[in-house]
Amino acid sequence: MTVARSKMRLLISLEAARCAFRRIEEMGIETPCIGICNLDATSGLCTGCGRSLDEIASWSRLTSEQRRKLMSELPARRRRVAGEIG
Repeated sequence: MTVARSKMRLLISLEAARCAFRRIEEMGIETPCIGICNLDATSGLCTGCGRSLDEIASWSRLTSEQRRKLMSELPARRRRVAGEIG
């Protein structure tokens, strides 16, 4: 796959994540999304919320307990992505 094609797939995935965020907000589901959807190339995590693309895509299907557990892990992930911890 070419670099241009990979970038296009990523942009499409990020736009899908933004659309999912709007739908989840409308449904009243708690979400860590802050509307900054940028994936870190090294970790594959969103620099805004700290979730992976798979986690973002499956968010509305998780139970409240699963979402809370994942949300408790996100601050450390965001720090890691920002380079604040090893």
